[in-house]
Amino acid sequence: MKIGVVGAGGVGGYYGARLASAGAEVGLIARGDHLAAIREHGLRVRADDADFVVHVAASDDPAKIGPCDAVIFSVKSYDTDQAAALLGPLLKPETGVLSLQNGVDNEEKIAARIGPERVLGGVSFILAHIAEPGVVEQVGSARRVIFGELDGSRSERVTRLLAEFRKAEIDTDLADDIRVVLWDKFAYLCALAGLTAVTRLPIDKLLAVPETRKLFREVVREVSLVASAEGVELVDDIVDQKTAFAENLGPDSTPPSITTSSPGGGSSSTPSTESSRGVPLATGSLSRSARRSTRSSGRGNLRKGRLARRPPWRLPSRGLQPRADANCRPDSGSRRGGRR
Repeated sequence: MKIGVVGAGGVGGYYGARLASAGAEVGLIARGDHLAAIREHGLRVRADDADFVVHVAASDDPAKIGPCDAVIFSVKSYDTDQAAALLGPLLKPETGVLSLQNGVDNEEKIAARIGPERVLGGVSFILAHIAEPGVVEQVGSARRVIFGELDGSRSERVTRLLAEFRKAEIDTDLADDIRVVLWDKFAYLCALAGLTAVTRLPIDKLLAVPETRKLFREVVREVSLVASAEGVELVDDIVDQKTAFAENLGPDSTPPSITTSSPGGGSSSTPSTESSRGVPLATGSLSRSARRSTRSSGRGNLRKGRLARRPPWRLPSRGLQPRADANCRPDSGSRRGGRR
């Protein structure tokens, strides 16, 4: 099976390498130093279970990769439109494009470019990043993918792709309703990514402060209500579930699979370190997606008053000192980006 990867950073690079090592024909869309290193040395993977190298086709021109049986689409949400414009040369009539991104509207954006019949929805649970050009590092035991057709059917193409993932020893399942899985993760990430970014705190410290713990739970609950208004019913105890899961991440943990790569495979990291380097945050795409959904579902806007009244440098510290720097204060240049 020939599989293309658009966004060959931490997530796409790791899965592409694992698939290639199991015998799939893989073609990566990459650029810059990352592309040059892959061409010269192969794509190197450092993982908790094994380190390995794969030599695969890689290019910044999709036409040089050519038509694929499936495409893994793993760019950051804010790059979806730009990257989706590259897909044409990778497509056959039956090609499925599997979005492994965070958010609930990426599939719609991709469908606007290539047609809804080509799009597969999916989620990934993994912590991976580009350690240096040509090297992807994966840490932790989580390496899970859930995906499916948007209509829930068990088509031949999803069955074939499922077999390829499992052959590569990637924990993978098909979803009967992928929208439920997308919204379930979305509710969690809106709370986890949004609040760890705005407070500059790891999740264990954030949950130790009663005010931010309460806010975490309220965000999960609010997004679950928006999901319900969109016709997607999540489990009744989702707030308790996600709070417990976040607590089990351990001391100083950073959110798993919040970040992916840019269209050509740029580096990825946590929200607070990205912000400190001036890198655009994927968390903005998550919050904008949530607000669009509230408007379309008739619920009005997500409540922003509490965050607006209590920005990160004024949170009750209780012995903690969230960092106040030029990237988070309201008088910085980043404010303009947040108001778009």
